[in-house]
Amino acid sequence: MKMDTKAIIERAIEIHRTNIKRINDGIWSHPEPAWKEKTAHDLVCDYFESLGPDYKVTRHAYNIETSFLIQATYIPPVASSSSEASCINPPTIAFNAEYDALAKILVEGSNPPEYKPGHACGHNLICSASVAAFIATWEALRAWNFPGTVKLIGTPAEEGGGGKIKLLRAGAYIGVDACLMAHPGPPFSDPNVLSVAFTRSTASQKVIAEFVGVSAHAGMAPWLGRNALDACITSYTNVSALRQQLHPSTRVAGIITHGGTAANIIPDYARAEYTIRATKKKDLEDLCKKITVYHLPEISDDPGSASDQGNVSYSVPAMQAAFQIMSESVNHTPDFMRAAGTEDAFNRALNVAKGLAGAGLNVLTNATIRKAVKDAYDRDITEKAQAHIRDYSTELPSRDRIAQMLESSIPHLRPTYEAGVVSTHEAIGALMAADAFPF
Repeated sequence: MKMDTKAIIERAIEIHRTNIKRINDGIWSHPEPAWKEKTAHDLVCDYFESLGPDYKVTRHAYNIETSFLIQATYIPPVASSSSEASCINPPTIAFNAEYDALAKILVEGSNPPEYKPGHACGHNLICSASVAAFIATWEALRAWNFPGTVKLIGTPAEEGGGGKIKLLRAGAYIGVDACLMAHPGPPFSDPNVLSVAFTRSTASQKVIAEFVGVSAHAGMAPWLGRNALDACITSYTNVSALRQQLHPSTRVAGIITHGGTAANIIPDYARAEYTIRATKKKDLEDLCKKITVYHLPEISDDPGSASDQGNVSYSVPAMQAAFQIMSESVNHTPDFMRAAGTEDAFNRALNVAKGLAGAGLNVLTNATIRKAVKDAYDRDITEKAQAHIRDYSTELPSRDRIAQMLESSIPHLRPTYEAGVVSTHEAIGALMAADAFPF
């Protein structure tokens, strides 16, 4: 008789609670920005290596210095008669663990203002929830004598670095039946809601505008100068005026990051940075064209901070749940950073981990649910592909054309696609995730 699922999950998390808290606090107290998450990487890898051979630990996974892969596969010594999965090719789920910090959070009370890295988006809690869910799912598989593979993927550089996009291109999600994670936020408007199962992210793009002028002394010979800051401010004002005509589903936010070095010197260099968001990629590109002109620097290849879990959802069935922590401010603020380091926030992350583990187990152990998830993903990707085709006035590519595009953008996927392991839906989704579709 199978043990109660909830009891197995809760017991597994409670056994590892102290060590997960140590990882959580270590990440929060040593905030590391994108691509520099060495402490976080080592904390997680060291712990799973200490647990013995059940967990296969790969440091610096996928040729990414601060990524890791922890994998556990259970094959029953004697296959269960009620097993719905093949022991030869067991189902696979993955939990994404984020752990990068924001690079610049205001040090409160500092004058002049000082900034330092900080976990003002709660990625320490994301990591803790995924670690706990991963362990609990693995323990439940063993308790049930049920075949399956569980992965914990270390996903660095979510904050503006597009870490999951690099992982997608490296093949980290090939063969994954579902990918799960959860993200903290401030309290919901309804006090009775503690968490939500699914969230929707937007397409996001960073635009950097640089202006180069001619320096001159503002008091002695200003007519010799060409004021880069004036040009920067004029463009900023024009972008601000554009907001009046923007659709409610789009967003443009910007700051001036450099405006000169001395008040009596006409600036010869100025710099502005914008984040542009839209619910559809085509709308994002159209909006970027309105804001940029031909002689500005090229737009960054990587999406901004909306969430690169959205890219993963194009490649495999994926979810990002949301849970509240008790902060009086929104994410990316000093108050949220403080809240993310509290015992209460950690407890909430572990509670969410129980739900993630339960959802993951449903996918692993129930073929009907697994098929429903896959069918829903296929329908969704088909609809997205058709929308892209309409938006770009193109046609659905042939199978040979898809193979060619995989070869040029995600070459490791081509053999599995041609062998039929990766479906056309999955191939198109992967191409969209890697920004290689439409053609």
